[in-house]
Amino acid sequence: MNSSRRKVIGPALPPKEPSLDEGTESIASSAREEWMTVPPEDRLDPLSIKPRQFSRKSARTPIIPSAEDETEVEKAKEEAKEKEELIEQYNARYRPHSLYSIHQDIKSTNKKAKHMEKESFDWDRDMNQNVKRPSQKYTNDMMTRAGDLSGRFTPGSGSKKFL
Repeated sequence: MNSSRRKVIGPALPPKEPSLDEGTESIASSAREEWMTVPPEDRLDPLSIKPRQFSRKSARTPIIPSAEDETEVEKAKEEAKEKEELIEQYNARYRPHSLYSIHQDIKSTNKKAKHMEKESFDWDRDMNQNVKRPSQKYTNDMMTRAGDLSGRFTPGSGSKKFL
């Protein structure tokens, strides 16, 4: 196969239309400005360049605050205090308690009440509090039903049948 001819895959592109300024564009694009082609005149010797460091001297002099700056700072502090006071007054009037503070108050009162209610353990009082004593009839009935059970798998009707 010819190496000069390439095989075309896909649709062919439309032919390129010649432009009027085609020759001048190529010359202009290849020409560079003079500053790009001429080396700089004040060029340093590359062997004389040493590693650079930050200056160890303080370049700036410390700024001394003037009286005007101090008054501005004091005014800003006073304004901030006034705003805080207004916010506190508003909160005291319209938002007296947050839900969290209410919860904490309730929790602390409950703890105090529980602490005051603590008493020593009394066996008779504490162990016999909610005990229902079965009646005599109930205990007798229970005993007769238990007596009918002769084995582990008996139905309880007194019969001694197994399978």
